[in-house]
Amino acid sequence: MSFAREVKKELLGIDNLKCCQNAEFAGILHLLAEVGISFQGLSISVKSPINGVIRYLLPIFKHKYGLDGELSYKLENGLKKQKYYYLKYSQISSDIVSEYHLLPLDSFMSTDELFDNECCKSAFVRGCFIAKGSINDPRKSNYHLEIIFKKIETANLVKQFLEQYDIKSSITPKKNQHLLYIKKSEEISKFLAY
Repeated sequence: MSFAREVKKELLGIDNLKCCQNAEFAGILHLLAEVGISFQGLSISVKSPINGVIRYLLPIFKHKYGLDGELSYKLENGLKKQKYYYLKYSQISSDIVSEYHLLPLDSFMSTDELFDNECCKSAFVRGCFIAKGSINDPRKSNYHLEIIFKKIETANLVKQFLEQYDIKSSITPKKNQHLLYIKKSEEISKFLAY
């Protein structure tokens, strides 16, 4: 298991307050969910190489919205063969899409009710890292942490939350996406403790 997967597995095991669980769920869903629109209505699909992420989302969808998802997995051939886990919800409420800002032109703002508590800001950042983050083993050269975002607004929001705790990060464009990264080991330590 890679170092990044071990870190994410540990982060998924954190026992959150109810408000923080919602914020962490929002961070994961905002970065991983794809919304589909058809004659039957809206659907959400989530894809992750980490089955623990899917296992984390399932009971929240069930408890909060009473939804049962369709689970599947697929071995995808590319440069590296990788197994991906899929979770799909058909005919969902537009309220879910709105609440978690899942449409392409919709983003979270620091004034959203979700971020009223400081602990929830941290949980949202943790969810973003779990969804699309990566970290190298500190024993190897080129130690760094990064999170890939589709929306620059979300990358800037996470950067803003980190700056409130004196965690220095940078954002750079990467293949039609936005990469937030931290290179200094002391900043990475502060991020992991955040």
